[in-house]
Amino acid sequence: MNPKLDRELRTSGEHVDGTGQSEWNDTVSDDDFLDTISGRLSENEQHVKNVLERVKSVYVPCGRDQVAKEILSRFVTMMLAKKNRRRDDGRILFVTGESGAGKTTLVDRMLEENPTLAPIQKSYGTIESVISLTLMGPSTLKFLGLNILQKAGYSITR
Repeated sequence: MNPKLDRELRTSGEHVDGTGQSEWNDTVSDDDFLDTISGRLSENEQHVKNVLERVKSVYVPCGRDQVAKEILSRFVTMMLAKKNRRRDDGRILFVTGESGAGKTTLVDRMLEENPTLAPIQKSYGTIESVISLTLMGPSTLKFLGLNILQKAGYSITR
Protein backbone atom coordinates (compact mmCIF):
# COMPACT_ATOMS: atom_id res chain seq x y z
CA MET A 1 0.00 0.00 0.00
CA ASN A 2 1.25 3.47 -0.86
CA PRO A 3 0.34 5.91 1.98
CA LYS A 4 1.14 9.03 -0.10
CA LEU A 5 -1.02 7.83 -2.98
CA ASP A 6 -3.66 6.67 -0.52
CA ARG A 7 -3.92 10.27 0.76
CA GLU A 8 -4.17 11.58 -2.81
CA LEU A 9 -7.05 9.34 -3.78
CA ARG A 10 -10.37 10.94 -3.10
CA THR A 11 -13.95 9.93 -3.22
CA SER A 12 -16.93 12.29 -3.36
CA GLY A 13 -14.56 15.26 -3.12
CA GLU A 14 -13.12 14.06 0.18
CA HIS A 15 -9.70 12.62 1.01
CA VAL A 16 -9.73 8.85 1.44
CA ASP A 17 -8.53 9.36 5.00
CA GLY A 18 -11.53 11.64 5.62
CA THR A 19 -9.55 14.84 6.11
CA GLY A 20 -11.11 17.84 4.42
CA GLN A 21 -12.64 18.57 1.05
CA SER A 22 -10.57 18.71 -2.13
CA GLU A 23 -10.68 18.31 -5.91
CA TRP A 24 -9.97 14.98 -7.63
CA ASN A 25 -6.28 14.66 -8.47
CA ASP A 26 -6.07 13.93 -12.21
CA THR A 27 -2.43 12.86 -11.92
CA VAL A 28 -3.51 9.61 -10.28
CA SER A 29 -4.03 6.95 -12.96
CA ASP A 30 -6.63 4.19 -12.88
CA ASP A 31 -3.85 1.67 -12.30
CA ASP A 32 -2.54 3.68 -9.33
CA PHE A 33 -6.04 3.83 -7.92
CA LEU A 34 -6.68 0.10 -8.38
CA ASP A 35 -3.22 -0.80 -7.01
CA THR A 36 -4.01 1.20 -3.89
CA ILE A 37 -7.32 -0.59 -3.44
CA SER A 38 -5.66 -3.96 -4.12
CA GLY A 39 -3.17 -3.17 -1.38
CA ARG A 40 -6.08 -3.10 1.06
CA LEU A 41 -7.14 -6.69 0.30
CA SER A 42 -6.61 -9.36 2.91
CA GLU A 43 -3.97 -12.03 2.28
CA ASN A 44 -6.68 -14.50 1.23
CA GLU A 45 -8.31 -11.95 -1.12
CA GLN A 46 -4.88 -11.20 -2.63
CA HIS A 47 -4.39 -14.92 -3.26
CA VAL A 48 -7.82 -15.22 -4.94
CA LYS A 49 -7.11 -12.10 -7.03
CA ASN A 50 -3.75 -13.54 -8.17
CA VAL A 51 -5.33 -16.87 -9.13
CA LEU A 52 -8.11 -15.08 -11.04
CA GLU A 53 -5.53 -12.99 -12.92
CA ARG A 54 -3.70 -16.17 -13.98
CA VAL A 55 -6.96 -17.79 -15.11
CA LYS A 56 -8.03 -14.67 -17.02
CA SER A 57 -4.69 -14.58 -18.85
CA VAL A 58 -5.32 -17.98 -20.48
CA TYR A 59 -7.04 -17.94 -23.86
CA VAL A 60 -9.17 -20.94 -24.73
CA PRO A 61 -9.65 -21.26 -28.50
CA CYS A 62 -13.16 -22.05 -29.70
CA GLY A 63 -15.19 -22.41 -32.89
CA ARG A 64 -15.84 -18.71 -33.21
CA ASP A 65 -12.12 -18.08 -33.80
CA GLN A 66 -12.15 -19.76 -37.23
CA VAL A 67 -15.42 -18.06 -38.18
CA ALA A 68 -14.03 -14.66 -37.16
CA LYS A 69 -10.78 -15.32 -39.03
CA GLU A 70 -12.74 -16.13 -42.22
CA ILE A 71 -14.97 -13.06 -41.85
CA LEU A 72 -11.97 -10.77 -41.30
CA SER A 73 -10.11 -12.28 -44.27
CA ARG A 74 -13.15 -11.80 -46.53
CA PHE A 75 -13.60 -8.25 -45.21
CA VAL A 76 -9.96 -7.31 -45.93
CA THR A 77 -10.11 -8.87 -49.41
CA MET A 78 -13.32 -6.97 -50.25
CA MET A 79 -11.85 -3.75 -48.85
CA LEU A 80 -8.71 -4.02 -51.00
CA ALA A 81 -10.46 -5.01 -54.25
CA LYS A 82 -10.66 -2.02 -56.59
CA LYS A 83 -13.65 -1.09 -58.72
CA ASN A 84 -12.71 0.18 -62.19
CA ARG A 85 -9.09 0.54 -61.01
CA ARG A 86 -10.22 2.91 -58.25
CA ARG A 87 -10.54 2.39 -54.58
CA ASP A 88 -14.05 1.24 -53.71
CA ASP A 89 -16.29 2.72 -51.05
CA GLY A 90 -15.08 2.67 -47.47
CA ARG A 91 -15.79 -0.37 -45.37
CA ILE A 92 -16.58 -0.79 -41.71
CA LEU A 93 -16.76 -3.93 -39.61
CA PHE A 94 -18.81 -3.95 -36.41
CA VAL A 95 -18.38 -6.57 -33.72
CA THR A 96 -21.30 -6.63 -31.33
CA GLY A 97 -22.31 -8.85 -28.45
CA GLU A 98 -23.14 -9.05 -24.81
CA SER A 99 -20.91 -7.44 -22.22
CA GLY A 100 -18.09 -9.81 -21.31
CA ALA A 101 -18.61 -12.03 -24.38
CA GLY A 102 -14.97 -11.53 -25.46
CA LYS A 103 -15.40 -9.10 -28.36
CA THR A 104 -12.26 -7.09 -27.59
CA THR A 105 -10.16 -10.21 -27.01
CA LEU A 106 -11.41 -11.76 -30.26
CA VAL A 107 -10.67 -8.61 -32.30
CA ASP A 108 -7.23 -8.19 -30.70
CA ARG A 109 -6.33 -11.82 -31.48
CA MET A 110 -7.60 -11.59 -35.07
CA LEU A 111 -5.60 -8.41 -35.69
CA GLU A 112 -2.46 -9.95 -34.18
CA GLU A 113 -2.81 -12.96 -36.48
CA ASN A 114 -3.52 -10.90 -39.64
CA PRO A 115 -0.27 -9.26 -40.84
CA THR A 116 -2.14 -7.52 -43.68
CA LEU A 117 -3.52 -5.00 -41.18
CA ALA A 118 -0.30 -4.41 -39.24
CA PRO A 119 0.69 -0.76 -38.71
CA ILE A 120 2.91 0.69 -41.44
CA GLN A 121 6.04 2.62 -40.43
CA LYS A 122 6.85 5.68 -42.55
CA SER A 123 9.48 8.40 -42.13
CA TYR A 124 6.80 10.78 -40.83
CA GLY A 125 5.25 8.32 -38.38
CA THR A 126 3.07 5.24 -38.11
CA ILE A 127 -0.01 4.62 -40.20
CA GLU A 128 -2.57 2.62 -38.28
CA SER A 129 -4.58 0.34 -40.56
CA VAL A 130 -7.33 -0.13 -38.02
CA ILE A 131 -9.41 2.23 -35.93
CA SER A 132 -10.95 0.55 -32.93
CA LEU A 133 -13.60 2.14 -30.73
CA THR A 134 -15.29 0.84 -27.64
CA LEU A 135 -18.68 2.39 -27.04
CA MET A 136 -20.15 2.40 -23.58
CA GLY A 137 -23.88 2.08 -24.03
CA PRO A 138 -26.05 3.59 -26.72
CA SER A 139 -24.61 6.36 -28.88
CA THR A 140 -25.70 8.50 -31.80
CA LEU A 141 -24.26 8.29 -35.30
CA LYS A 142 -22.88 11.80 -34.80
CA PHE A 143 -21.03 10.70 -31.65
CA LEU A 144 -19.71 7.61 -33.42
CA GLY A 145 -18.62 9.63 -36.47
CA LEU A 146 -16.83 12.23 -34.35
CA ASN A 147 -15.01 9.49 -32.44
CA ILE A 148 -13.94 7.76 -35.66
CA LEU A 149 -12.60 11.04 -37.08
CA GLN A 150 -10.76 11.78 -33.84
CA LYS A 151 -9.20 8.29 -33.75
CA ALA A 152 -8.15 8.77 -37.39
CA GLY A 153 -6.18 11.84 -36.33
CA TYR A 154 -8.51 14.62 -37.42
CA SER A 155 -8.76 17.63 -35.14
CA ILE A 156 -12.31 18.11 -33.95
CA THR A 157 -13.47 21.67 -33.34
CA ARG A 158 -16.97 22.69 -32.36
